[in-house]
Amino acid sequence: MASAQSRAIWAASSVRRSGSEVIAVTGRAVVLVVLLVIPGLVVAAVSAGFALQDWGQLVEAYAQFRAVAASEAPLRELYAANAVQEMHRVNLFADVVWALQGAVLFGLGVCGLCLLPMARAH
Repeated sequence: MASAQSRAIWAASSVRRSGSEVIAVTGRAVVLVVLLVIPGLVVAAVSAGFALQDWGQLVEAYAQFRAVAASEAPLRELYAANAVQEMHRVNLFADVVWALQGAVLFGLGVCGLCLLPMARAH
């Protein structure tokens, strides 16, 4: 029963009777672009930039950890070096998660734009 109602609502919303409904479709596109596409692209780009920066810091911290592990350093120094490189790993993970979330928002917005009915020129 619910699927029949949703099909009827979808059919009624896709019928265009006047020029104002074409503007409503354009309004939907603007809402999708403003609320999903642009913020998703910005979040993905900014987070990817931070992830690349954190990747370089992780490489340096891991090299430091390997150098301390290979030396005759006390265990306390080894624990400190390990904590630093693990901190960079967690930070990199968080940056990549934010980048993926931004990419999902961007993808949802683009899919929403692709599913909007096409406006006919009169």
